[in-house]
Amino acid sequence: MNSGASSSLSRTLVAFFLGWLVCGFPAGYDSTTSPPRLLDRVCPTSCTVSGSARQTALLSGDSVGYVVGPGPGELSIRLAASLFGTNRRDGDHWEVDILADGQGTISGGPTDGLAATFVPAGATDPVWMPIASGTWTFVPDGSETGLPPASVTFAVRDASVLRILDLRITTGTPIVGDCGL
Repeated sequence: MNSGASSSLSRTLVAFFLGWLVCGFPAGYDSTTSPPRLLDRVCPTSCTVSGSARQTALLSGDSVGYVVGPGPGELSIRLAASLFGTNRRDGDHWEVDILADGQGTISGGPTDGLAATFVPAGATDPVWMPIASGTWTFVPDGSETGLPPASVTFAVRDASVLRILDLRITTGTPIVGDCGL
């Protein structure tokens, strides 16, 4: 091979590699978010309360909301697999959030996973709080890993209070960069 052909091949390989680096990695997610007031549709049939936890209308007179506390109490929300869609692909992302506010320390998270302890943002400003997230992975035997939790649970053990106004589920497919190379 002459040096001109070798140099041309080297430039082509470098350009290909750089193009793969720039365009080959996900540039974000094409996401789908559940409609507002998902908590209205999921509960009360898929929600259970104990102790100080109770259902109440928080957003409007006809909405479903929950207050946990003060005093020991617990709210569990069962998450049907259908809430996460059916056309999953390897690498798709999912996230579960709650619209909540409160005071004090609350334990919460996937019932079938490790629960986290968090402190709500403040008594007057509801914010979307991420509760669980993951990425579906399909393994050669056809099974999946990174599955969403079957349920999430929130617990108060003292004078703390948690108000849950809504539930949101977001799923997304990775977008490969469109860099025009």
